[in-house]
Amino acid sequence: MPKAHDRPQPGLGTRIDLSPLGPPDRSVLSGMAVTITVTPVLEHKERQKLLRRAFVCMAYSFGYVEADEDVLL
Repeated sequence: MPKAHDRPQPGLGTRIDLSPLGPPDRSVLSGMAVTITVTPVLEHKERQKLLRRAFVCMAYSFGYVEADEDVLL
């Protein structure tokens, strides 16, 4: 019996709608990740701003070269 990691993973686009980020410049992705290291004591507005920037940076790194903070508002 094949193990879970041996089976092909569904594309990330089947789980969430990434269309506002534009088309990716590579094949289907099974996941994306970003790490944010910052003090946990941030005001809500600053935390949202930082998360938007991190998400756009992550999306751009994974081939969504049209990703922009404005689509996340």
